[in-house]
Amino acid sequence: MNELAWNKFRPSANLVRLSQLGAIGHIRGILAKLDEVGAVQPSAAPTLAYLRRLAEDCDLDGYNDTIEALVSHDVVRRAAYHFGGRRCARKP
Repeated sequence: MNELAWNKFRPSANLVRLSQLGAIGHIRGILAKLDEVGAVQPSAAPTLAYLRRLAEDCDLDGYNDTIEALVSHDVVRRAAYHFGGRRCARKP
């Protein structure tokens, strides 16, 4: 996959915002955003609870590392879906 194609895959807006808040150490902002995401994505509850615990414990290194891993996973997942869907289609 070339770099130009790779660059079009961006992490979700929620992950970007959570990353920004973590970078500046805005604990209240992180907690508010986690609440917001949890209200619309209840299936993300375990991940959100883990992130909340890190933020409440003021473990910003752990929080930022986790967000970075989630961002990487999200970008790879989106790219794999996009390219996999086109390249792996079976012919009838």
